[in-house]
Amino acid sequence: MRFLFMPLPGVGHSYPMVPLAWALRCGGHDVLVAVVEDSLALRNAGLTVADAMPGVTMRHLLRRLAEEQPDVTPRSSSGTHELRSVSRWLTHASAYLTDALVTIAEWFRPDVVIYSPLNGAALVAAERSNAVAVELRYSCADENGLLDLQHQELLSLFNRFGVSDRPRPVLTIDVVPRSVRTTPTDSVLLRPVVYNGGMFVPEWLRTEQDRPRVLVTTGTVRLNGLTTSRRVAEIAGDVTVEFLLTVDEAESRELGPLPPNVRAVGWVPLGMILNTCSAVIHHGGSGTALNALIAGIPQLIVPEGADQHANGEALSQRGVGVITTHEMISVATITHLMTTRKFTSAATQVAAEISRMPSLCEVVAILEHAGE
Repeated sequence: MRFLFMPLPGVGHSYPMVPLAWALRCGGHDVLVAVVEDSLALRNAGLTVADAMPGVTMRHLLRRLAEEQPDVTPRSSSGTHELRSVSRWLTHASAYLTDALVTIAEWFRPDVVIYSPLNGAALVAAERSNAVAVELRYSCADENGLLDLQHQELLSLFNRFGVSDRPRPVLTIDVVPRSVRTTPTDSVLLRPVVYNGGMFVPEWLRTEQDRPRVLVTTGTVRLNGLTTSRRVAEIAGDVTVEFLLTVDEAESRELGPLPPNVRAVGWVPLGMILNTCSAVIHHGGSGTALNALIAGIPQLIVPEGADQHANGEALSQRGVGVITTHEMISVATITHLMTTRKFTSAATQVAAEISRMPSLCEVVAILEHAGE
C-alpha cells in the first residue's frame, strides 16, 4: 500500500510522524512525506521526502498570510482563546500548500494520507486523490472543536477544488494518553515513541550523576528568546541540582558566565536525557511534553504561545506538572515540583499508562485495514 504523510511545516509537527512512517516501511509499504523546507530534516530519518514548495518555509507562509489576511494573525492571549486564534491562523497558512500537496498526491496516488491537525490542504489532497484521510494528533490541547473551525474557515478553498464542504478524516490516531485528555475522544490510541533526530550521545551523559538533574528547554521556536534559560541561570546557584540548558554556543555567550551546576548542552537526544532527569522545565510544546510523560517525570511549564497554554492546562489538570511564568520561576517552585509526591506519583502513573497503549505494529494493522 501507499502512505503519504503531510505534516504541517516544522520539526515539532513532522518528528511525531517518523516512528509511524518507519513502522509502515518495515511493514513493506511505500511511504512518502510531503513537506516544505522547515521539515526537510526528515531526510536524515531515512525517509523519502518530497519538497512541496522548494525554498518556502513556514515563516514565508505566515508572512504572506499577515500581508493578505491581517485579521487572521492572532493577538497575544492565553488558554482556549489563544488556541482557537492560533488554530485559525495555522489553518489559513496551510491553505497556501494546497496546490502543491494536491499535485504530489495525484502523482503518488496514495491509499492513505496521514496528516497533522489543522492541515486543511491535506484533507483536500486526500479527497482529490481518492485516498483515506487519517489525522495524527500529538498535542495535549483539546482539539475536538477544531475540525469544525477548519470547515468554516476553508469553505471557499474546498469549493475551489470541488471537494465536499466538510471533509473529515476516516479515523484519528492519538499518541496522547486518555487520562491527559480534558475531553473524551474516540480516537485510535498509539503508544508514543520518541524521535528527536539522529545524534551522538554526549560523553558527559554517560558519567555518573552526583545530584538530581533538571532539563531546561524552550523548543525549536523560541518565542521569548532566552528568558526562561536566563531566569534559571540566575537562581541555579541556590539549588542543589544540575541544570541542563538546551542553548547553543552563541546563546550561551549571550547568557554570560554560568554557575558551576549549569551546563549548556545545545541540541540533545531529548528522550534519552529525560530518562536521567528528575524534572523538566519547558515551554509547553507538545513534543517536549510527550517526551516527559514517557519518561515519567514532573514538568514545570512556562508557556510562550501557540497551543502551549492549553498543553500546560491539560498537564496541570492531570497532576503531572505546574504552570508558571518566567518571573515566578524560583528555588521554591523547583523544589516544590521535585519533592512533592503527588507530582512524581502522577507522572509515574501516566508513564505506566503509556506503556500499555497499542503499539506501532497494532496501529499499522488498523491503517492497513482502513486503506483497503
